[in-house]
Amino acid sequence: MNNDLAFDIANKLQNQTKLQIQLFTIDKQKFQLTVGKTALCVLLKPNLLAANLGAAISEMLEYEKEFRLKGIIFSNYISGTLAEKLKAENICYADASGNVHIKTDEVFVLIQGLKKEKPIVNAPSRLFRDAGIKLIFCLLNKPGDINLPYRTLAQKAGIALGSVSVLMHALETENFVLKTEKSLHLKYLPELLNRWIVAYNAELRPKLFKKRMRFANSSQYKNWQTLKLQLTNQAIFWGAEPAAALLTQHLKPGVFTIYTTAAWHELMPVFGLVPDMQGDVEILQCFFETSDLSIEKQTVSPVLVYADLINTGNSRNIETAKIILQNELSYIK
Repeated sequence: MNNDLAFDIANKLQNQTKLQIQLFTIDKQKFQLTVGKTALCVLLKPNLLAANLGAAISEMLEYEKEFRLKGIIFSNYISGTLAEKLKAENICYADASGNVHIKTDEVFVLIQGLKKEKPIVNAPSRLFRDAGIKLIFCLLNKPGDINLPYRTLAQKAGIALGSVSVLMHALETENFVLKTEKSLHLKYLPELLNRWIVAYNAELRPKLFKKRMRFANSSQYKNWQTLKLQLTNQAIFWGAEPAAALLTQHLKPGVFTIYTTAAWHELMPVFGLVPDMQGDVEILQCFFETSDLSIEKQTVSPVLVYADLINTGNSRNIETAKIILQNELSYIK
């Protein structure tokens, strides 16, 4: 039980620090932790992974606004890599193994390096594997497409026709579909989006990665918007930070993400790119129907931009993602 996990972590924290620790249940999955005289709102994330870290940080920021308190993430286990990322974003955490980072004006606790004996790995449901991720992506972009013929959906998503009926049944089983006499409607879109983001980052995105590169001429980092994303018989689009910059005018890209149907080496002479394992230009394979996108805008869909921003776990990118959610994705509610 998640409630048991929260109280187990609080008890371990009490035993480790000898501080006065209290945990109060506010509402089912919502808790408040007091460490001495310091109050913290608790976000419970039993299985915190690299794939859902960005979404967790975004949710933590919302919790802090809601409760007007500093927040802390509770989890079964937080790896050293994730812990460093959380500390970089000034987010407190504690896990069931005893790893803790609490930093406020009144309290500082740091316990790290404790290992988990048996990591828990949960297999994703069929709905959130590759074919399901592609189909849900299409539906998040255009929820009304849920009423298209299965053959059309299969073509748009780039998946087997037989998979569509199985996945549509899974959507109904997981209560994401409302049936009326005349049509189908997607429901709980925010939850579906959040689950899709985690699945996309964990399951599909790593398979799309082609190459990490950099601009050979440093001036291109300032003039990147003047680059024409054109290559004969190939599709090229900005994603993540540069796409967000074009959509919102709110962000200066630090990492340049490109989605394309071209081979990575075809982009080198066109954009002045050179391979670099530490480079800040990442090339990914398009997994979507490119004809639906605007060549003039030169960006992937706002759903994908939002997902990639959230998945960075960077607070600056998350802030920009919220702007996209409020504007371009205002229908997701």
